[in-house]
Amino acid sequence: MTRRGLDIQLTRLRKSAKNLQSDVDIFERDFSRLSGDLKSHFERLIRLLETKHAERVALIQGRVDGLDELFKELEHHARGAVEEARREDARMISALESQVARLEKQVETRVVVESQEEGLEKAKTLAIFDSIIFAITNWSTEGDTAPDFELMCQSVLFPIVYERVMSGDNDYVVTEVPTSAMEVVKRGREQVKHLREACASSLVDPEAWNTHANSVQQWWTRDALPLIYGGRSEEWDEDTPLSLVEVIEWRDQPASRALHFPLIFDGMELVNKHRDQIRDITGLPDFNRNTLQTRLQP
Repeated sequence: MTRRGLDIQLTRLRKSAKNLQSDVDIFERDFSRLSGDLKSHFERLIRLLETKHAERVALIQGRVDGLDELFKELEHHARGAVEEARREDARMISALESQVARLEKQVETRVVVESQEEGLEKAKTLAIFDSIIFAITNWSTEGDTAPDFELMCQSVLFPIVYERVMSGDNDYVVTEVPTSAMEVVKRGREQVKHLREACASSLVDPEAWNTHANSVQQWWTRDALPLIYGGRSEEWDEDTPLSLVEVIEWRDQPASRALHFPLIFDGMELVNKHRDQIRDITGLPDFNRNTLQTRLQP
């Protein structure tokens, strides 16, 4: 029974007792007008009624007190149950928070590990391509170099390979020096030797760039990259190489690299960060030694 129900019942009992008292008062007023034996008879009746009334009032009061005690006991148990439920909820919440914290820490640790592994894979790829370009441009037995040809290589490799790798395209990741890399270096050096014979000026001269850059870029997309990746992608035909202005900016303005070439800049930072690991696990030391023995006569 609810507290409201108990209050309603108590109110009814008290009203009943009040009505009974009112009836007794009326009776006593009328009784005062009687006399003789009739009055004596009614006096006995009145005492009997008073006794009954007192018993009824005592019974009602006893029920009221009992209901109050019962309600207080129920209320006490209810408060205890609520407090125990709150404590249990607090214990469960605390346990769940601890579990969530442990899981979050595990996830954060895993993300860091995965991020480091992913960064290493990207760095290995860029380092391998850097080494291939370096070997090509250090092409002759006389120690001749071709930094202008290097810019032509970067003009096509930066958007096709480097940016895709740094954007998370795993199809372009190369974790070890491919066996075809030596053949790519050989053919690249032949390209350099041919251009040195065909062009008297530097390849970064605007006229020379306009004349020869496209052939070098197509050599990469149609010959060198298919050798490295084992196949050719049609999307390479849609890619736009960097312009002469852009590669000159990359070469001459290092401070602007992070702003104008953010993916390439981040890639070079990864290469520097993982340089020791890259050297140990990609096969680059052996590759670099072998390329020294296959330079061309100028």
